[in-house]
Amino acid sequence: MELMPKILIIDDDREWCKKLGTPLTDEGLQVTSESNRSEATNLLRSKHFDLVVLNVCLTHEETDDKVIRQWIDLLELIKQQRAKVIIVTSQSFSPNIGLQGLTRTAFRDYKAVDFLTKEDFDSGVYHQDVLEGILDSQQTHIIGHREYKLHGVNLEIFHFLMH
Repeated sequence: MELMPKILIIDDDREWCKKLGTPLTDEGLQVTSESNRSEATNLLRSKHFDLVVLNVCLTHEETDDKVIRQWIDLLELIKQQRAKVIIVTSQSFSPNIGLQGLTRTAFRDYKAVDFLTKEDFDSGVYHQDVLEGILDSQQTHIIGHREYKLHGVNLEIFHFLMH
């Protein structure tokens, strides 16, 4: 039986949800986007996803333990599903101590696939990260593919068989 991987995109910016999700939907992947962290948490409790693309946004005012704990709780739900996570942020990495700590935790404890920033976003790297995350999430095997070009970027459509 052929099952397409399920991807959840969590980003408070609806335009970025579209930018991250549309190319994957065009490839035939099942993509759900959510711009509200509470609703995303409910989705993770009620549905299975193979990959989560998570926009982490921590302002300097939000680096207290309570807010960071909310992000860690979200990562824990993702881990319970054995889903992989790609972290995307619009913030620069260096000045935000809370974001640095959360990112280290995501890579160390939750096996994040990658950390991408919106300011230097590369759709080719993102596509490769998505593929890696899907393949790693549930012993997925590629059963076929074809190449195509989208906005000048060479991409491949993969057909998956999940066990």
